Amino acid sequence: MNDLTPPLRRTRKPQKRAEATKRRLMDAAIKGFSALGYDGTTVVGLEQAAGVQRGVLAYHFGSKDALWRQAIDRLFARMEHDIQAVARAARALPDFDPLEVTVGGFVRFSAEVPELQRMIFHQSQHGGPRMEYLTDRHIKRVLKLLEGPMGHVMSAHDYYIYIGAVTAPFASPYEAKGVWNADQYTDEFLRTHTRLVADILRGMRRNAQAPWNSGPD
Repeated sequence: MNDLTPPLRRTRKPQKRAEATKRRLMDAAIKGFSALGYDGTTVVGLEQAAGVQRGVLAYHFGSKDALWRQAIDRLFARMEHDIQAVARAARALPDFDPLEVTVGGFVRFSAEVPELQRMIFHQSQHGGPRMEYLTDRHIKRVLKLLEGPMGHVMSAHDYYIYIGAVTAPFASPYEAKGVWNADQYTDEFLRTHTRLVADILRGMRRNAQAPWNSGPD
């Protein structure tokens, strides 16, 4: 048993270094892709931002495209985890409202991780395989998750009103401060924003459920 201990320890150290290197590259990728878009972000720039040697990105991720996809996967996974965690905690409350809880989880995630919406914005200006990856693997699936609390199938108008209302204060972080001297990261702002967005969505739900009025017979 003692004979095995030194090799195991030697193995763990390179593994930990490799994991730390991948984390640095992933963090640099999320910052780079969200700020500059895919085309504006270079492999050399990512490696420099992560403080790693040339060629390390290809060794760990294969390509810039593969790293972009893993970064998107990671951010969507965190979003769903955060929203579900908020929902689980809120179910025990007497005034549990699935719609407001879902909106609240999304609002807080958007405040903490605005990079996801920025990456989507950059990529949505281009077609191609990465946009297909975004829509087919993530956005269509998240749309289905949102439709439960909404209570109806969401149209493109529903979706963009929802996404825009939730994410706009955090996609443009300096606008609220410059115009209204508001800090959109306080609990008070987040609670108020959640309530207002939920009210808008309730109105959309009522309109979707109302019988269509085609005018006088």
